[in-house]
Amino acid sequence: MVCEMGVSFGLRYRMTEAVDGVASTSMVQADSIQGEVSQSRCLLSCKLKSAKNLTTMLRCVSFAKFATIFASEYGLRVTAEQSKCVQANSFIQADVFEEYTVCAGEEDVTFTVNIQTVIECLNMYAGRGDISSSQSAVKMFYRRFGEPLVLILEEDGHLTDCQIKTLVSDEVLDIQFPSDQVVNKVIVRSSCLVERFVDMDLTSETLEILISPQQPYLKFLTRGNIGAISEQIDKESSFVDCFEVNQLQCNVYKTSLIKLVSKTLQSSLKTSIRTNAEGFLCFQFMIRLDNGKICFVEFFFAPIEPLGD
Repeated sequence: MVCEMGVSFGLRYRMTEAVDGVASTSMVQADSIQGEVSQSRCLLSCKLKSAKNLTTMLRCVSFAKFATIFASEYGLRVTAEQSKCVQANSFIQADVFEEYTVCAGEEDVTFTVNIQTVIECLNMYAGRGDISSSQSAVKMFYRRFGEPLVLILEEDGHLTDCQIKTLVSDEVLDIQFPSDQVVNKVIVRSSCLVERFVDMDLTSETLEILISPQQPYLKFLTRGNIGAISEQIDKESSFVDCFEVNQLQCNVYKTSLIKLVSKTLQSSLKTSIRTNAEGFLCFQFMIRLDNGKICFVEFFFAPIEPLGD
């Protein structure tokens, strides 16, 4: 499918960020850039009226410098990892975009990009007094493997064209967490977890999570500078939407990794907590964007010290 810019906004400022050796700024006619893009067959092209919605989902995985983007007919999956101990996946469905096209044949379009740089570009207009990033529209193009990811931001008639280097994707962990292997699942309102996490001592090196079909049902325990602190959530709490617990599980995780969910937790409405027989932990967050669409972010954590079944 030919990618077309649609509306011409006159002069455009072509800017690329001064990160990773990519820095150049020039001003060109909009129709010349439009012609460059429209003459090329893009593997990925999409458009959002609000850049803020894309920024919201990308921030969830921005704890890592680089992330891998998988584009399919169903939408985008943005995956980031840290030390092979934690993996985060941000899912942005195709219907979130006003326009979304992938031309990849039978395989997904896959590339790696500096996700922190992408976010900086999306926030190009933030901090300009009365101009907010939520007012910026964005078009994103990826023409072919090895070429830059192109972001075109429009705000009040100003167009900014950002080209960000892409890399060949490294292999990411293939974490399988099918529903038939889930031992325990609890769904709670995220506001409840935010309060519990605030009260815990996150100077602790570890976070112990106990899930039980009987009291205390769901308990978080930290041992930090001010001693042991535990927080519990009763299965009958009004904050609990689902409590499907089949057996007692108590596992320990690195607090430094669990803290990576903080931004996502605060942006979410509900949180699903799932574990499998090996003690692997999955946090799944439900996020409502400004356009009313619902998206999901998943974090997977490996236990460091199984304490028992």
